[in-house]
Order: sequence, then structure tokens, then C-alpha cells
Amino acid sequence: MFRPLVTLALVGIVGQAQPPAAPLPPPASAPVHAPAFRPSVHGFKFPNRFRGVPLPASLRDRNSAVAAIFRAALADAKLPDRFGLCGGMSAAAADFYWAGLTRPSADTPPVQGTPLYEYLHARQMDSLGDELLMVLKFWQWMNLPDTAEEGQSTASLTTAELPIITGRLRDKGLVPVGLVYVKYSRNGAAPNSRAGELWDNHQVLAYASTTTPDATVLRIYDPNYPNDDGVTITITTKDGASRCELRTGSGPVRPVRGIFAMPYTKVTPPGALTGRE
Repeated sequence: MFRPLVTLALVGIVGQAQPPAAPLPPPASAPVHAPAFRPSVHGFKFPNRFRGVPLPASLRDRNSAVAAIFRAALADAKLPDRFGLCGGMSAAAADFYWAGLTRPSADTPPVQGTPLYEYLHARQMDSLGDELLMVLKFWQWMNLPDTAEEGQSTASLTTAELPIITGRLRDKGLVPVGLVYVKYSRNGAAPNSRAGELWDNHQVLAYASTTTPDATVLRIYDPNYPNDDGVTITITTKDGASRCELRTGSGPVRPVRGIFAMPYTKVTPPGALTGRE
């Protein structure tokens, strides 16, 4: 029953921001790549908070035999009635940007069954890659230690992922990034990290980077913070391992266990959302 359970990971419950912490120092140099993308212009105006059942449309039909089997398999699972489509929102924002189209002006999350919602849900599925391999990657990182003198850790893997992300930013301009916020509850090798579920992790869209001798700062569109052009992820590398923090434009800082680049293929937004039909 792995596939039904994986479906629940396709959406993320919106996490609460951590209490405000001391401000991070500003970057010491100009971004090496800063396209015209701006979250307040090209990101969606509504927050990453949706209501309903976090399942594909075909499985929301209670009269469907397939849906009945699926729901029976998940009878003991705690299906959230509030969830996120952060990967879908990140990919869709990139879609509208590359197509040169104005994103929908809605300032409240679309409801299930509407063209915008179904498009975001489809792009959420796409964001997790072929055979949902990105779900497995999130799961693997949740089971790693934060740091390790030998072997892999979220810190060492983030160090390896960082040049991939910045290289794709130079080449392609926009990069979806996975944020590992939590560890698996039985992971005793990360005692200082918060335990959580697979869907407590997150996806954002990086659009620029700044590198100094001490750190790399990624400027991001975070669907949890609409219209905020000041959201960044700061990655500080020391002794071959990285430490990450997400900072919003208003000041709160949240620790991030690790980050990695996620797949993205351009899709033209449906005509129902662009007035082309």
C-alpha cells in the first residue's frame, strides 16, 4: 500500500513559522544572477493553504469503486483537511513566468474542482518527478543525521547540492528547491531536529543567488509567504558541511535541515487560466 500513502506526501500541511530570531547579516555582494522574476509580481497572491481532501480528482468521487478501495486503505490514516500545494504553486509560477503570461489575480486559494486548483494539483504531482522519486528523496533525508564525521548527512548532502542549484540558476534562471524541515520520528541520529511527517517538508522556487566567502544566499518565492520579495535561504558552509536558515522579509527565521534541487519541465498554463480559450 505504498502508493496510497505516498499520495498523502504530495501535499504539505502548512507549518507555522518559528519565533523571530536575530536578523541575518545582509549579503556582501550583488546577486550573480537575478532575472526579472519577483515573488510579488510572478508568485501567486494567495497563501499555500487549501481545504478539502488532498487527493486527485478521480479519487475524490465517492461513487468511484477505485476511490472506495483507496479510502478503505487509508481508513486509519489521518487525512488532513488543510494542506499545501507548494510544489505545484512553485512550478506553476515558473510556468506563467516563462510563458510571459500574467498569473491569476485571485488572492484566496482556489477550491477543489476549479481550473486553477486542478492545475496546481497536477503540477504538484509533476514536481515530485518520475515514479515520485522526490518523495523517496525527502524520506531518505528525513532518516539521515544532521551532521556526521563519516558518511552522509543532510549537511554534507546540502553542500553537494548547492553548486547544482546555483549552476542551474545561472543556466536556467529558476530552480525549484526541496526543503527538508523535519526528521523521521525514529531518527535518533538528529537529536536537535524536530520530528514530523513527510508532508511537513516544503518546496520553494529559487530565482537568484548571492555568494560571499562565508555563505550563499538564495532568493526564493515561498508559497507560504505570498507577495514577500524578501524571503531568502542562507547556507553557511563550514568544514565541508552546510547549515541552512530560511528568513522571511518580515524577519522570522526558520532552521532548514537540508535543501536539494528538484525537477522542473516547462508547461504552458491551460487556456482557461489565461483567457486563451
